[in-house]
Amino acid sequence: GTASATCPEEANPCQGTSLNASVFSKQEKQCFDAQSFVDIQVKGGTAPYHYSWTVQESGSSEVQTYPSDQEDLLDPQPGSYSLTVEDAKGCSTSVQ
Repeated sequence: GTASATCPEEANPCQGTSLNASVFSKQEKQCFDAQSFVDIQVKGGTAPYHYSWTVQESGSSEVQTYPSDQEDLLDPQPGSYSLTVEDAKGCSTSVQ
């Protein structure tokens, strides 16, 4: 996926830094005993990072957003997912 960074209006504390998130690897469930996962790689910015997942499960019109302390998903249900990553300076980036 592609990602773009946005920063707060003030003196732009993100200027000169690069915060990027991308799908590093993923595995979709193939068999009953296989495990699915989405492995996200975050680079740049200023740690610690804060994560927020937006989820729309297949067959549902409801979209839910929830904070997480993890950038990766383990055994997600079928659906659409996006992740917003915010660093300690308030810079953010998203990946789908």
